[in-house]
Amino acid sequence: MRILYLALKDFYQIVLDWKSFLFLLAMPIAFTLLFGFAFRSDGGNDGPMDDRLQAAILQLDDSEYADKLVTNLSDSDVIKIVETSTDAEKEFRQQVADGLVTGLIIIPADYGEALTAGEAYQVLVVTDENSTGGTTMRSAVMTIVNRIHSAALTATMVIER
Repeated sequence: MRILYLALKDFYQIVLDWKSFLFLLAMPIAFTLLFGFAFRSDGGNDGPMDDRLQAAILQLDDSEYADKLVTNLSDSDVIKIVETSTDAEKEFRQQVADGLVTGLIIIPADYGEALTAGEAYQVLVVTDENSTGGTTMRSAVMTIVNRIHSAALTATMVIER
């Protein structure tokens, strides 16, 4: 009962002193605004920040499977495709080495033919293996590649039936 009495007495004193009451209301709002601006994560841009890993794609195959792979990579929540080319491997490898992109995804020339024949075919992923971003990108790419391979194998099995 004594604690309740002290709490009511302090509340009464705060209400009587308008400066204390204003301080009690204004300071939380001021600190919320201050820390909100100081720690905002959009880098000061008006739009939302895209924190996906940046990748370049070297697409040496023009098959439907290769196009589907590029589409699935573009739709990924982990990977953002920043550049796609058919002949810029040296430049893309240099971008990975310089840290401008997290990784380079190389789709080989006979990728679609191999999948159509029912063979498992590897997509080459060039990353900095010492970085967590490189490891994460490799894992995300392999997940998507395995999904495409499974779909191709299933389609081949259904057609053969």
